[in-house]
Parts: sequence; C-alpha cells; structure tokens
Amino acid sequence: YAGVWGSSGDDTNGQEVDYYAGFATEAGPVSIDLSVWNYVYPGSSAGFVDNGDTYGDLSEVILGLGVGPVSLTIYDNIAGAQGYNYYTLGYDVGSFSFLLGGTENNNEDANYAHFDVSYAYNDNLAFTFSQMMDEDNDDDLKFVVSYSLPISM
Repeated sequence: YAGVWGSSGDDTNGQEVDYYAGFATEAGPVSIDLSVWNYVYPGSSAGFVDNGDTYGDLSEVILGLGVGPVSLTIYDNIAGAQGYNYYTLGYDVGSFSFLLGGTENNNEDANYAHFDVSYAYNDNLAFTFSQMMDEDNDDDLKFVVSYSLPISM
C-alpha cells in the first residue's frame, strides 16, 4: 500500500503532508505491518526540520504487530528529529478501541504518554477522547471527531 495524508495545519507546525508506503500481511493469528513515513511541513520553520518542505527531513520506519484484539506498534525515527522512538499498545473490542502511547526520547524532558479511547460509529465516522498523562504537557482532555471519505477508482 501507499498513500498521502494531509492536514490544514496547527499553531506549531502549520500544514502537514505525509507520504507513506508499506506492506501488511497475516501469518495465522499474527498480523504484521511494516511501513515508511515521511512528514513534510510546507513553509514551516519548525525546529525539527531543516527548511520545512524537503522530502526526508522527518521520516520514520513503523512496525506494527497484532494478535487478535491486541496490537503493538513501534515508530523508529530515521531522519530529522532523531533520538526518539514512539510506542503504542492497543486493544480493540467491538466498536471500541483503547490505546496507550508514549515516547522514549534522548531529551528526557520531552517524553510523554497518552491514553485514547475511541468509538467507531461506522466505517467512516469515529469519536476519540485523548488524555495526556504528563504534568509537563497540555493535560486537557481532547475530543476528536474523524470522518473518512472513501475514494474508489
């Protein structure tokens, strides 16, 4: 698989465009997903990129493993803001999913963890509550509504 993901931006990094390619398969009850992601922030002067719009400034290799309703994902930064890894542990039950995520960073002050609870109303509409678990970061409960539009060719 391959694709492009984009957002209109935020206060810190501005617009974001992600390019990704990967391979996913199953071996019995085990699912495996290996992908490479590149994050581009057009026109941004964010501190973790050289000039804000160069392919390869911030890239990760992502390995996802799952058995039944349990998943583990490891994000290894290979270009850009090197020196951190991000991990998630997930559990799905019916339309609900639970995710614990956190970083391992060379700068210990930049480490954080979060807990998310999501509900998938259908294949297109989902609701997520996300709570940071670090007193040094914004600890306000976040609420996200996601809507996906399928594109068929």
